[in-house]
This record gives sequence, structure tokens and C-alpha cells, in this order.
Amino acid sequence: MGVSTNAILAFGFDLGEELPEVWANEEGFEFTEWAEKKAGLVWSADDKDFWKKRADMLAALPVTLETHCSGDYPMYFLALPGSITSARRGTPEAVTTKGEPSGRQLAAMRKFCDELGIQWKEPAWHIFSYWG
Repeated sequence: MGVSTNAILAFGFDLGEELPEVWANEEGFEFTEWAEKKAGLVWSADDKDFWKKRADMLAALPVTLETHCSGDYPMYFLALPGSITSARRGTPEAVTTKGEPSGRQLAAMRKFCDELGIQWKEPAWHIFSYWG
């Protein structure tokens, strides 16, 4: 019996093995938790709209952070939301033409990187794997 990995196709750029400085010192960094904190979202049993607020907040972000390589030795990829397609554990996924991102999306991604001090690299389509 073999072990397979997940294939990931996304538009953005590779950050390598180290998180950018803005996130590097956070133990067990989770992008979604960071975004919640930045937006001032705090889960409460009384807040019946929390999950909708969270989904709306994540959808409004100009980037998402995708982990690749492996769970034990993670690497990081900064991607445009909506550009990610994954094929899970040997299950083929049809990839439709995703086209190129708009100038507005790229400008928002660049502004996000500039504001957080993340070194800009020209984004492109990438395919990579994750064994986690």
C-alpha cells in the first residue's frame, strides 16, 4: 500500500520554508486565526452570525496562505483566494481554465504584501503537493 499526496494548483508565489517576519514569531501560526484577530472577530456562543461574518471576512481578504510540502515540514504559498484547486489523495480533479487574475486582484495582493512587509515576488500559476 502506497501513500499519495494532494496536488494543489494556485495562483500566487512561494514563500518557502519560513513564514514572513510578520507571522514568524507566532507559535503554531494559523492564517485564519490571524485574520480573525486582525478583523476583531471573536467566537461567542451568543453570536449567531459569527460563522457568516468569518466567511465574509475571509472572502474579502486579497490573499490566503496555503501550506504545502508536508505537515511535519511545512512550506508556504501566498495565493489569490478562489485560485486554488486541489486533488485529494489520488482523486482526479478536472481543472477548468481559470484565466489570469484581474489587475485589481494583483494590486490588492501587492498592497497586502507591502503593508505587512512581505517580500513581493511576481505571482504565477504553480502546482505543488501536500502530504499531511
